[in-house]
Amino acid sequence: MPDPLWLLRDLPSPVVLVAGGALIAAEAGLLIGVVLPGASAVLALGVLANLGIVAPALAVGTAAAAAVFGTQVAYLRGRRIGLTSRPYLRKPQLHATALLRRTGPLAFSLCQWLVGARTIAPRLAARAGISYSRFATISVPTAAAWGTSLVVVGYLTGAAYKAICQWLNYGALLIVAAVVVTTWYTTRRRQRPTQA
Repeated sequence: MPDPLWLLRDLPSPVVLVAGGALIAAEAGLLIGVVLPGASAVLALGVLANLGIVAPALAVGTAAAAAVFGTQVAYLRGRRIGLTSRPYLRKPQLHATALLRRTGPLAFSLCQWLVGARTIAPRLAARAGISYSRFATISVPTAAAWGTSLVVVGYLTGAAYKAICQWLNYGALLIVAAVVVTTWYTTRRRQRPTQA
């Protein structure tokens, strides 16, 4: 398997930081963010910092600022347009906004750490009528802590990056072998005659 970061190694540091920051902010700020790899982008910034491609302080600052910016945009967009008007999603949205009203700050803090919830929770908070000041008081430090901690995790694992890439080569082969063995075993069991 080729090095997944090989394309980024030759790019100027500001380009890498802007691209990473845009992806992190878009994950929370845009509804399409549900499928964007924001957490992977933050971890990648940490790995790139370890490899000397970007400065560690800039990687942390970019990730934290982008995460904070994305959640604030999501809240403001939720206040203006909400999530969706599709009839089959109205009931789940009502349940989710009621849950946010009941749990308040704890829910905002936990949602920042969950894929998908980072995108939807700020919008639901706005729709639930939670004031911006209350939302920002919790979401700003939580989003900054999320971005910072994942960069640090990426930085610490950056030393093992080459070993991980090599392991993934073997891991892919092991997964294929497991699928083949499982398929063979399942097929064989189905073909056995049932005992009376």
